[in-house]
Amino acid sequence: MQPPSLRHLKHLALDAQYTMQPAPTTSVLQSILVQLKHSMPSLLSFAIKLPDRKCMVGNQFITELIKSHAFTLRRLSFYDCSVSPESIEEICKSCIHLERLEVAIPMKDIVGSSHILY
Repeated sequence: MQPPSLRHLKHLALDAQYTMQPAPTTSVLQSILVQLKHSMPSLLSFAIKLPDRKCMVGNQFITELIKSHAFTLRRLSFYDCSVSPESIEEICKSCIHLERLEVAIPMKDIVGSSHILY
């Protein structure tokens, strides 16, 4: 069975905040991107909200997101979760049209990560 066509989809937000289940694994998140790839949407914005700031959005997920949408993404938001400095660097290098990046960076890491944004 073919997944439904979402080729006009421009904005996607995933919210796993209000659930009693543990945070979704990277493989679950990646499977969502794989399903979307078949629809070939050109996402302008993507937001994800996970249930705990300790939850890390995996590097593989970021790589998959960038592989499919780097040239169209304008806004990228990671709420209540963390992203590795390597993934932030990959986002900054690959998403050439990115206008807004929202990601929490712990105060202790601000100085060490500031080079990524230059």
